[in-house]
Amino acid sequence: MSAYALAECLLKYAYAESRPDGFIVDEARPDRVEGRFIERIEMEDSFLNSHGDETTFTRIEYNVTRFVASWAPPCLQMINSPRCVKRFVARLSEASRFQVTVIPMSVDVGLWLSELQSIYVGQMCVEDVTVSYFDERKFNVVVRIQGKSISEKAVNDIVTRKAYSIDRMTFRLSGEIDGKVTLKSSAAATITSKHELQIQNLLDQTIHLGKAL
Repeated sequence: MSAYALAECLLKYAYAESRPDGFIVDEARPDRVEGRFIERIEMEDSFLNSHGDETTFTRIEYNVTRFVASWAPPCLQMINSPRCVKRFVARLSEASRFQVTVIPMSVDVGLWLSELQSIYVGQMCVEDVTVSYFDERKFNVVVRIQGKSISEKAVNDIVTRKAYSIDRMTFRLSGEIDGKVTLKSSAAATITSKHELQIQNLLDQTIHLGKAL
């Protein structure tokens, strides 16, 4: 399915106030589609007044998931998405006539960081690392290491295991583009910076995808 074909499919599921959810296509290019998925959530709230009379009113909230669907890895990016994206994934598959399948990916956080270091101009200090490994009893052990500047050697010295995986890593960027970034093995990133778009672009260039989960 081409990007333009996907955009046409999403427009058939365009969001309107008469629907509980739907898509807004912001831009379609030959190799990518950018847009938003709007989900309207209606909740009924009740309260008692001073006379004991009950009043019920409907409260409406909106979940907005910005997304970029491209034909190059990582293929689908969800930006500032809510914690649960099941409805978005289901509607995307439905709108594409089930020609689009979303598969969670894993990433090698260490390699991702190494690639980022190769193109970032400035200082990079790792402040928080969470690693996991299996001990002699085959139990999964999770270790969190915090500090002002954590090196790979420091992780090896503390964990003292040959085979471990990095589940998440938080580091601080100091330079023209500065901020705080957390990378996760689930191919997710949290950015705290006034240079969010520039950092996002750096992460897009350097993400090191692993296997599908």
